[in-house]
Amino acid sequence: MKFTLIIILPFLVFSCNGQEPPKELLEIEHYSSYNNTELKEKDEMGESTTSYDEIILEVLSLVGIPNSDIEIRTTSSYGAYSVINRDCRRRFFLYNEAFFDSVYVVTNSYESIKSICFHEIAHHFYRHPLKSRWEAHFHELEADRYSGFQMRLIGATLEESVAAMKYFGNETTSQSHPEKSLRINEIKAGYIDASLRVFKDSTYIKIDSLIQANEILFALQEVQKQNKGFEKSNKDIFEKDSTFNFENVFTQPAYTILGKILTVNEANEIFDLATNEKVGRITSPYPGAEFQLLKFETSTYKIENGNIYSISQLGTPIKLGTKIN
Repeated sequence: MKFTLIIILPFLVFSCNGQEPPKELLEIEHYSSYNNTELKEKDEMGESTTSYDEIILEVLSLVGIPNSDIEIRTTSSYGAYSVINRDCRRRFFLYNEAFFDSVYVVTNSYESIKSICFHEIAHHFYRHPLKSRWEAHFHELEADRYSGFQMRLIGATLEESVAAMKYFGNETTSQSHPEKSLRINEIKAGYIDASLRVFKDSTYIKIDSLIQANEILFALQEVQKQNKGFEKSNKDIFEKDSTFNFENVFTQPAYTILGKILTVNEANEIFDLATNEKVGRITSPYPGAEFQLLKFETSTYKIENGNIYSISQLGTPIKLGTKIN
């Protein structure tokens, strides 16, 4: 019996005359990005055929999803992005080839590109694009810590893990991303945490003789420089007039966290002072607990002794905010 083998070449991808295949115009619904760059509402996505595809596929394999449904595409927007479109039930890893070229040229390492890939994959794992944009800063720090953790697992150096952020992170805080100094600390925290938990490596541990306890060098540093900056500048403004005192400006309890000012009403509801928007509430984990939980729509933080700490399955809590009054 004879069989006839028919091979059908997808004409949308290959072209006999050597021309580039047509691009897909996609309406972007929800996305997260590596730095403070934006996608267009409708973006032309190209079939990704660069050498960077292999790096992205390797990263997906390293986190245990080699046959992921995450589609790899290129974009004209300068950056790297995690996109989730509910309507068409598709999700994407978008990157700009020139952006990755720049990362490689500046850092002279493909490991730094992997650190960006781990960051974007974390956005997919945590489904950050579908969550509240108000919590974007927290989502970025969460993805940064994940990236640092995974970079340690694959044997990258600490310098390689933070290199991309060092050169391509935002110098100052934006509406969507914290300043890169905070993000570098978070990458370091994830890296050191993996060193401790997986490799039992105490290279980055110090002994604090004052409290006689082992502490993670970077993870327990106070990363609220932004908060301190807020307090100092606002204190100076308030106290120019002797009738004002910074400590009693607010009639309700108030906290500052990553540059945002939160007020608390009598019902323990949390409001963003800038917009007066209700963004969460404070609860007790159980009767008699010595700490409280600060709950936003998609994230939960710990309040203890007037300070706000991150709660992460991957690492040691980091101080992110403090009580103002």
